[in-house]
Amino acid sequence: MPSPTELTPQERLAISRKAILKHMNRHHREPEDRTDDELDNPDLSRPASHGTLGIIKQAARAWWHRNPASTVVELARPLLSDYASVHPFKLLAISAGIGAAMVVIRPWRMVSVGALLVGAVKSSGMTSALVSMITSVTHRSENTKATP
Repeated sequence: MPSPTELTPQERLAISRKAILKHMNRHHREPEDRTDDELDNPDLSRPASHGTLGIIKQAARAWWHRNPASTVVELARPLLSDYASVHPFKLLAISAGIGAAMVVIRPWRMVSVGALLVGAVKSSGMTSALVSMITSVTHRSENTKATP
């Protein structure tokens, strides 16, 4: 690498931007070389799976990507990883306490299975996941017909 005095201002700016982006994305476990298209559409960055299980996985991935809870998880992940690196046993105790409270309170008994199913079907994310599954099946069947 040339010395800083040999670099043009544009090159120094590019290096500085790359360093800032690397620092901002230090908690991400994914490679930083992804393009903008791959960031907008996570299905492009993964190889296509074959079979029914692959279609279900792809639909679940699309649903999770659009789910508001995924945003909460993405925001909490860096905070929790920093806290876990500093206080691992406190985090373990908090997790055990929450798990014990869940067993005692049994929140799953407060909501009926029917209400959960209706809520899942009514959500727009589930509809788009089902459409994604159907289109991938039809697309796959058209490709197998086209190639002898």
